[in-house]
Amino acid sequence: MPERNLFVGLNLFLLLLVSLCVQAQPTPKTGPPKPFLPLSPYVKPHHDPGLSIANLTPAQRSDLIARLYQADQRYRIALSSEKRPTPDQKQHLWRLIHANDKANAAILLNLIKTYGWPRNRTPADSTEIKAYVIVWHVSEYDRYRRFEPYLPEGLKHQRLVYPPLSLAEKWKGWK
Repeated sequence: MPERNLFVGLNLFLLLLVSLCVQAQPTPKTGPPKPFLPLSPYVKPHHDPGLSIANLTPAQRSDLIARLYQADQRYRIALSSEKRPTPDQKQHLWRLIHANDKANAAILLNLIKTYGWPRNRTPADSTEIKAYVIVWHVSEYDRYRRFEPYLPEGLKHQRLVYPPLSLAEKWKGWK
């Protein structure tokens, strides 16, 4: 009989211990997932299209193009992130992309008209390609056409996308 009491007592102790362990674990909170971007119909680009570019050194111009490129890529990367945006978030991201593309194009065009097409300062510098990508993302032919006289011939036929397509091919047939 004492063996049975010991067995029952041990089982009760284990049951109590297991129930305490289960209760100590955090319970998952349910609810709607938090959006990673605000869902506002009004969007503002990262850089003011009327940004003053007077008296910039080559290093400052290169830095500005790098910041424009970063703004250009930020929301495109968010679109393809692992955090699958909802349809509303995708729509908001596209608004941000278009607002930044328009502002970036205006700033870059002013830079190019004032200082000429940007050049890499060092072999490791990628300023030319960053500027090219900003031009590539210009979504309206009329805006792109304003860049055409300033593009170096080699960049007009640069192939940066897959399937390979150059700026000249992208806008071929648009007149």
